[in-house]
Amino acid sequence: MTGTIGLHRWTDLATRERFNDDLDRIFFESSLTKTFADDAVRSAFRERWLGRFLLDDARLAHVALDTDVGNTRLIGYVVGSHDDPARSTRFNDIGYFAGLADVTARFPAHLHINMAPEARGQGIGQRLVERFAADAAVAGLPGLHVVTGATSRNVAFYRRCGLVHEHLFDWHSSPLVLLGRSL
Repeated sequence: MTGTIGLHRWTDLATRERFNDDLDRIFFESSLTKTFADDAVRSAFRERWLGRFLLDDARLAHVALDTDVGNTRLIGYVVGSHDDPARSTRFNDIGYFAGLADVTARFPAHLHINMAPEARGQGIGQRLVERFAADAAVAGLPGLHVVTGATSRNVAFYRRCGLVHEHLFDWHSSPLVLLGRSL
């Protein structure tokens, strides 16, 4: 990173489509899933974890832009929804939410955040989470959550962001954790 870092609401960017390649690069770079059977499966994966939020909840998306002389690039983003995924049919394709309804009732907003590798560890991601939390608080929601691997390195990041309620569960023999934060 070489320039000035600014946080922007996705819908406030007049030329947001110019950042789609950066979004995809960061999304797939950050994903634990690296191989796909074909382009259709890869596209469906992107839609599930990023695309639907940019389409249906674009006003909740925030991005970090690194602006240098004559060049601006996207270096991170947070997307999510205020809809409780255990109660909204929009998220029926994510099977584990049905068993988490008692927890998501306390922490209904859910987020997904990814940063370019060179932007990690500088507090930018925490600032993005705070933007999402502020939107959820203004909407009157009691809390927010994220689901990740129980042993993933990002658990420490989420704890630093105040997501300290932990609910451990297994999904298809994978240990997962829902981390929640009251607002």
